Formats: sequence, C-alpha cells, structure tokens
Amino acid sequence: MMRNVFVITGPTASGKSGVVQQIYEEYPFVKVVNADSKQVYRELPIITAQPENRRDYSLYSCCSVADEYSVMHWVESVRQLCSNIEDRTPLLIVGGSCMYIHTLIKGISNIPVVSDMSKKTASDMVDECDRKSLFQNMCAQYSGFCKVDYLNTYTFKKNISAYLEYGQTYIELISKSPRNVVLENANLVLYALLPDRSDLYQAINQRTEAIIQDEAISEVQNIQHLQLSRSAHGCIGLKEITNYLNDRCSFSHMVNEIQQNTRNYAKRQMTWIRNNLNDNIFTKCSSLVERLHRDIGKYDFFRIPE
Repeated sequence: MMRNVFVITGPTASGKSGVVQQIYEEYPFVKVVNADSKQVYRELPIITAQPENRRDYSLYSCCSVADEYSVMHWVESVRQLCSNIEDRTPLLIVGGSCMYIHTLIKGISNIPVVSDMSKKTASDMVDECDRKSLFQNMCAQYSGFCKVDYLNTYTFKKNISAYLEYGQTYIELISKSPRNVVLENANLVLYALLPDRSDLYQAINQRTEAIIQDEAISEVQNIQHLQLSRSAHGCIGLKEITNYLNDRCSFSHMVNEIQQNTRNYAKRQMTWIRNNLNDNIFTKCSSLVERLHRDIGKYDFFRIPE
C-alpha cells in the first residue's frame, strides 16, 4: 500500500507551523514530522522556534546540542518512524531545511569520501582568507563554484574540500552520483509557502523580538557548560547571544544581527524553493490550509473511527 506523504516547506517565519496546527486539529490521525535541522535540539526550543505542541509531533527536541545530527540521522529517524506506524497513516512533513527536503525528494547520494587532509585544507582556507575574495578566486579557477553559497561556512568548506579531492564541487558530485530512495512506496506531495518578501522580513523581525523576550538569552546561558556539536553551532541566535553575554556587543546590536542573519537565511531558502519547486507554491497560509484540507480530505479511509 502506498503511503501518502504531504511535505510543507518554506522559509523561516513563513507560517508553516501555524498551517500544520490547523491541519492537525482537523486530521489528528496525520503523523506530523519535523524537517528542520535546528528544531531537533531539546535545549533550544525558543531560539529554534519549535511549535508549542511539539510533544504530539515527531523529531522535535529529539537530541542534545552536544550530539551531531545530520541529514542521514534524520533519514534513518523517518524510516524508523514509518516502520512503526501503519502504511495507511499519512505523514505531514514540515520544515525549511533545504538539504532535508532535497534528500526526501531526490534520494540519498552515494558520494565518494573526502579525506581529512582535504577537509582541513578547505577549513583553513575559509577561516584564514577573506571570504568573498576566496570565492572569487575559486570561481576563476573553476566555474562550478559560481553556484556555491559562499556565505554558508559549512557549505563553502564542503565544496572546496570536494574540489581539492576530485576536481568537482560537492554540488556536482551529488548531482552525478546514483541515489537511493528515502521512503519506499510513498506518494510525495509537495507544498511551499512563499510569502511576500516584505511581509516575511517583518515576521522575522517580530519573531526575533519575541524570542528575546521569551527567555532565549537564558536558553543560551543554560548550555554554556556544554561542548556543542558542529551542527548545533549553526543555530541562528546562538553566536549572537553568546557575543552579547560576553560583552562583545550591545543588546540592540545582538537583536539586529539575529534579524539580519535570519533574513539572509530566509533569502537562501526562497532561492532554493524557486529553483527546485514549480507547483503548489502559496503566498498565503490560508490558501495552503484550504488546499491541504482538500487533498488530505480525499482519503476518507484514513479517518480513525471514534
């Protein structure tokens, strides 16, 4: 039996969680699954804007900031989840992590291993050189780098290390390698929220102010004694609040930095969506809710008798 998997993506602060809450209230038999790489951390529910009712959902607050959590960890978690529930139970996967959504759609790449030496060389290059100048130099050497997001430290290092090892960027290696399907016997239906940019940026600014008022600073203080994993370091707000706590910046500068970095992240998410998704793109949450009601409502046999 084919499992129906409804996937909602969109930039941060676009209203995805609100949409899911409305759908879950109407169809409580749906299994809600997180696809946000930062909302997996149990110590950072405020900074990562995890939904309030996440206890009813899956793969939220599922690991510690001290633990590495990659897309492969997520894939295995989703597969395990599916093996423990009936095939007739639909999944509602929601999140804005492009790598997670891309892997779900395209499958898992079997890419060659990159040596530690190439990884270290790439890391040193990015850490020690002017970022923009390095990017321009890499593009001059190899045109494939023009598609690399050099503002994302992890992505930039990964692509340089792959180039040093194989003469191709990581992006190219992924595109050319054979892929394994993430979910067998699944009918994937994708939806994307793409609000007006000015509305989205306003929502980001307002949410930043709200999380700061809602004990986000205390969250960071409470994990100061932990050795954070590399993946956890990428949570927007962590570095900015840490700098404020260590008197490296003012309160207003901290807030502005979080807002700006979140807007930059949202811009990258929107670019990925426009480049990879063509159908079922909505500018309003209400329109997406209406469409989901229509699509999920078609499967009456999913309804659990009272």
